[in-house]
Amino acid sequence: MFFRVENLGPLHEAEVDLSKRLILLTGPNNTGKTYLACSVYGLYRTPSAPKTLRPVFEEILTSPTQSIGIERIHEVWPSILDEAGRRIADQVHRCFGVSKAFFSDVSVTLRPGSKELQSFMTQSHSQLLPQGVLRMRAAERHIALQLESHTDMDGQTDPFSDWRNSILDLANDVFSEFVMSSCFRRCTLLPAERTDVEVFAKELWNTRNASVINFKDAELDGTADFAELRQVGRYSWPIEDSVTTANNLSALAKRQSKFADLATELEALLGGTVQLSDDGEFRFSFKERPETPIGVHLSSSVVKSLVSLVFFFRHRARNGDVLMIDEPESNLHPDNQRRVTRILAKAVNRGLRVIMSTHSDYVLREINNLILLGHDTDAIKLIREKHGYSTTELLAPEKVGPYLFRNGGCESIPVTDDGFEVKTIEDEINRLNEISQDIYAALS
Repeated sequence: MFFRVENLGPLHEAEVDLSKRLILLTGPNNTGKTYLACSVYGLYRTPSAPKTLRPVFEEILTSPTQSIGIERIHEVWPSILDEAGRRIADQVHRCFGVSKAFFSDVSVTLRPGSKELQSFMTQSHSQLLPQGVLRMRAAERHIALQLESHTDMDGQTDPFSDWRNSILDLANDVFSEFVMSSCFRRCTLLPAERTDVEVFAKELWNTRNASVINFKDAELDGTADFAELRQVGRYSWPIEDSVTTANNLSALAKRQSKFADLATELEALLGGTVQLSDDGEFRFSFKERPETPIGVHLSSSVVKSLVSLVFFFRHRARNGDVLMIDEPESNLHPDNQRRVTRILAKAVNRGLRVIMSTHSDYVLREINNLILLGHDTDAIKLIREKHGYSTTELLAPEKVGPYLFRNGGCESIPVTDDGFEVKTIEDEINRLNEISQDIYAALS
């Protein structure tokens, strides 16, 4: 699916292909990378139950077989995406924690890629009702509803009739999930502010709660100041969700992810282990002193930068999820930037989608290496063995979608078997090399 936005902050227009498994947003500062990423996050965060679909399910329920030809979905598909785009545009201001007027001219357009409907044809879904289980499946160019009742249905000629409205509403939601799952099922955004969130989450949470309590007390006394209440709600969606997650770590930690081994790899990079205290806060234990964990606020900057990613891989990541991460290279030495890049590549190959913004030549060049090392020649195999690369890290060029942000837009960078080139970074490296050569020549 293609996501297009217009008139969003510094972006006049920008479009990205969300079907790519690894999306790279790069370019000079203040060119709109974070704006684009946050608006894409709004695609996940905005409730999406298109009313466009209700007539389709009315038709299914009036069919003797509770089914309808897939061509009917082809007809309404553009309307579904148009409606979803309007919903996102209407809520995009909440992705940034500003007033609606700030983004009054923004528009969001979704258009399908070549595989969305084809993917839908092979899926099935079920939804629990008080009366039974509603199943929706797409097969043999038809969409069919089936209701498996928990109650005695003897003598009922139409078991759908009594539960018509609830079935319509739930089927609408189910199909909306199909529409959005062509992009992703769940999205986790680790913003640039993730370091501060991990350190100050409790304080942020308590401050907000205290503000709400104070306002309620003042409201009872007749002295409420609505300006104070407006201040309470100024967290952007990514920050609000990050704070909520940081305050629910104990509950989230009860689940073990199939990506937990990648968390262990990150801990090897950190030289210790990430733990949770009894009150649900992050602690870090050095490998040499496992018996004396320290609070994350006392740990190094690299621990603060990566602790949320460790937790994500160990407890939250699921196949098909999207991980959005702003500048994964933050506070990392070049060797660790490359190591984190290789871990993210493994996650991509195992079913995650990753969207990252980066300024790091080390990150981009390592991704290029992972593409180039995919050549199946004896010479390349020897290089992989020499430098310790595994086939689980290699990236197929069709999985990678780099975008260069500049001049109010973003342009797709071609990716081939020989990788890709980010011209702005390569030009700056060349300028730096030229200056160094001039200096050495003058001093020799």
